[in-house]
Amino acid sequence: MNRSEFIGRFRRVLAEQRTGDSDDIIAEYEQHFERRMADGRSEEEVAALLGAPEELARQFAPDKEPKPHRGSVFATALGLGVADVTFALGAVPLAGGWLAVMGSVSLAFLLGGLALIFRLHRSVAFFSVPEMPFISCLLLGLATLSLGVLTSVGAWYCARLFAQMLRAYGRWRRNTWAAAKGEPTLPPLAVYPHLTAKTRRAARRVALPSLAAFVVTFAAGYIVSAFLAGDVEFWHVWQWFV
Repeated sequence: MNRSEFIGRFRRVLAEQRTGDSDDIIAEYEQHFERRMADGRSEEEVAALLGAPEELARQFAPDKEPKPHRGSVFATALGLGVADVTFALGAVPLAGGWLAVMGSVSLAFLLGGLALIFRLHRSVAFFSVPEMPFISCLLLGLATLSLGVLTSVGAWYCARLFAQMLRAYGRWRRNTWAAAKGEPTLPPLAVYPHLTAKTRRAARRVALPSLAAFVVTFAAGYIVSAFLAGDVEFWHVWQWFV
């Protein structure tokens, strides 16, 4: 059974039993297919893992009476409360702090690279760019700028990862609570972000040339600077840290 056949049968049963929010439920399973197919599975494999669409749809029947167990509901509520506090005080600050660091580092590299290339230390006081020959400024500035672009891609991915982590936790929390109340659950979400093939290609088109540009311009800048200064530790000759 392929994707369209599965979704068609699933949609038909939801319509027959007059399930509320059927469009949202179908959209969740459409996304489930997309995520699993992006991981390399075929449509038939994903459909087989989900099982019969009729059985799956019957879980969302509006006349299905939930059969919660009071002890289970209480224990689940307590456990979810602890998980929420742990997540809010642990994972969120850690991930948010790392994202802020990545963004700050990327911005510093970008501004530092521009400062070296255009020698902005002559007009902007807070750019502490050391004096060096123009060719060294240009090459090392291009290296720093390339590193800024590369770390910006990393910061972008970290932001996507953080957002997906929040969505995955929300889905896990929703499913855990629904299971305790005897209600149907939705497919779990992966922690890592789902990127389309087009997005992955675009990220590679930016990251790989930036990495190559950094390696080439940094090596060239180091060699040229060492030659002009007459010392492999050219930063001492030019008194960078004095």
